[in-house]
Amino acid sequence: MKYVKTKEDEYILDDGETILYLRCKLDDAKKEAQEAAKKNNRVVTINKTIGYIDPYA
Repeated sequence: MKYVKTKEDEYILDDGETILYLRCKLDDAKKEAQEAAKKNNRVVTINKTIGYIDPYA
């Protein structure tokens, strides 16, 4: 297993039921989260991915 640091800004939007992965700037992620919160009438959290564990490396 190997730790891989992300090269781009990656964000995860989560409303407890749906998860959306985005590669964009924080402002764009905020806009998407606001739209999703209004549409689904739920709290949407924004998490930033800084790296991940690759089990195959």
